[in-house]
Amino acid sequence: QTRMDVIGNNIANVNTTGYKAGRASFQDIINQNLQGASAAQGGKGGVNPMQVGLGMTASSIDNLFTNGSVQSTGVGTDLAISDAGFFILSDGTNNVYTRDGNFDFDSSGIFVSRSSGLKVYGFLEPVITQTSTVPPDSSNISQLQVTIGATVDTSSIGGNNTDTLNSVSINKAGQIIGTYASGVNSVIGQIALAKFNNPGGMTKLGSNTYTPSANSGTASIGAASTGGR
Repeated sequence: QTRMDVIGNNIANVNTTGYKAGRASFQDIINQNLQGASAAQGGKGGVNPMQVGLGMTASSIDNLFTNGSVQSTGVGTDLAISDAGFFILSDGTNNVYTRDGNFDFDSSGIFVSRSSGLKVYGFLEPVITQTSTVPPDSSNISQLQVTIGATVDTSSIGGNNTDTLNSVSINKAGQIIGTYASGVNSVIGQIALAKFNNPGGMTKLGSNTYTPSANSGTASIGAASTGGR
């Protein structure tokens, strides 16, 4: 029954974005010895033990964090992870982790999960630059907020003293790129990823989110394509 429940849940979530399948494993409980084994002697061969199994039990239900197929949605803020790692979501107090990259900017310019409204965490660039200054491994993360129409001094990268942010995009490295009225681009922020030594040990919370457990290890946080992320 347990195996059927796990398989049924996998089937029910076949269209769930970022869902990771479960796998049930089993083991026998105990065996009753009817006759012990005996060695060869007196011209006779040895005899194997005679045992009757007394049932079985589930030994583990594992979360399989293998990479799924990536599908294009045509939406520039939809993201996918093609290696190890989790996006970091937060309500400002508690962090949870997800492989579901169904994101967007809300009316305040904050990058959020469409399904839960939780804020996507990352690194904000402290200066106007055309390359990221985010260190490979860091825990200095915060919400990502962009204000379209904001006036910024981009003269250090060939723009104007009073330049206007027209639009943003996200590249394959998870960098948020701002495009200004002068035509120059700069890295505004970097989406953070968290890596765990044993992602299979994460505890499911529902809504495509997970939380660390005593057997998952702690989060190693950094940028995409660094530290095995």
